[in-house]
Amino acid sequence: MAIIVGDAPAGRSRWVWIVAATPALLVVHWIGHQFPAPLSFTFAFTLLGLVPFSLAAAFGLRHRELGLGLGNVKLGLIILAISTPFAVLGGYVGAQDDAIRQAYPLDPNLTLGMLVFGAHAVMYLLYYAGFDFFFRGFLLFGLLPRFGPLASNVFQAGLATLVHVGKPTTELVAAFPASLLFGYITLRTGSIWYAVIGHWVVGVTMDWVLLR
Repeated sequence: MAIIVGDAPAGRSRWVWIVAATPALLVVHWIGHQFPAPLSFTFAFTLLGLVPFSLAAAFGLRHRELGLGLGNVKLGLIILAISTPFAVLGGYVGAQDDAIRQAYPLDPNLTLGMLVFGAHAVMYLLYYAGFDFFFRGFLLFGLLPRFGPLASNVFQAGLATLVHVGKPTTELVAAFPASLLFGYITLRTGSIWYAVIGHWVVGVTMDWVLLR
């Protein structure tokens, strides 16, 4: 099965402004982590999702070129069917780590109440949509025509790992291989959404187990 790529836009120098915009966005994203959880999630969705999307749109990139379409739905559903149990297991295993227990959930007032946890899960989905769009959409697909799938995937995975510096060691160590896998899934399906769902399942499962 071939890697799916969008139609290359006319401006092949787009990688220059993508790389130039990345440090500023990541720095401000780090600052946003100092806010309370709901505000931090909203901030991340805006900064890593809406702002890069607006920048890309200004340079003529269509949403499908950024992985925002559904891509190869059949392959994506197969991947979700296979990977979701492993995502749940990953969240469960992560919750057993003492450092993870001290750092999460990000919202100290979170409970297992249906409305409270449901609202948290929705906000977490917004966070992951913004996070994965930035790394697996804006960066990965943005750099793909210039650098190819391997280098673009390694680059986005490396940056995604850097933003985990300061997180629990287990999370930091897992960040690079997980980011490579999410990038690979995105390339194969032509869509970020299958990686978003997998990432979200890990985070929500971990918080659920921690609260229990």
